[in-house]
Amino acid sequence: MSEVSKKFKVFSNRTRLRILNLLKLSPMYVNFLSEVMKIYQSKLSHQLLILKQAKLVKAKKKGKVVTYSLHITNEYKTLFKLVSKSFLTEKVFIKDIEKAKKKLKRL
Repeated sequence: MSEVSKKFKVFSNRTRLRILNLLKLSPMYVNFLSEVMKIYQSKLSHQLLILKQAKLVKAKKKGKVVTYSLHITNEYKTLFKLVSKSFLTEKVFIKDIEKAKKKLKRL
C-alpha cells in the first residue's frame, strides 16, 4: 500500500474519527473514551494503536493508566482540517462532545 493510501485509510474509520474528535477537547484515557463512545475497550485500544502508529495520537503512561492526546504531525494537518469539518455537522460527533464535556465537568 502506498504512503498516500495509508494516510487516507487512517481517516476512513468512523471510530478513529470519533476518537480524534474527542481528543480535540483534552487528553483522555481508554476507560473515559469507552464510556463516552459506548465501545468496548478492546476495540478502542485497537483503533488507538492504529492512530498511534500513524502518529496522530500520543500515549503517556502513568502507572497502569495510559492517557492519549491528539498529536497531528505536519504531514496530516491539512487532511485533518478537512476531515474535522465533519465533526461540526454530524450528530454522532456532536453527541460525543456533549457527553465528554458533561463527564469532564464531573471530574
